[in-house]
Amino acid sequence: MKTHHMTTGKIKNLDSLEKEIYRLKLRQNELEHSLDKNIMGLKKNAGSMALNSIMGPGLASTISSPAGFWDALLTRILQSKKLQDGVGKLVDNVTEKIGDGIDKVASNLHR
Repeated sequence: MKTHHMTTGKIKNLDSLEKEIYRLKLRQNELEHSLDKNIMGLKKNAGSMALNSIMGPGLASTISSPAGFWDALLTRILQSKKLQDGVGKLVDNVTEKIGDGIDKVASNLHR
């Protein structure tokens, strides 16, 4: 039910004040109902909205099980260029440290 603003302008007497108060209470009820409806919708959709923001639109709706969730999440993570670069650097550093360790052990064996 939509109510409209009073068209008479200023409130001139007690009767017009009471009518305006009544109109505003109706409007308050409409707004409260609309807000409640929107909050319920947000609560209902918050989980899928969060997944969509992390995994991309549509991908979250294809997940039907926890295993599917982890598979999709891992796939998304592995597609990240930044993560691939970080893992590449980590592997390079670990490989270099292993090589240094092997060189040190080899030089100690030759003494």
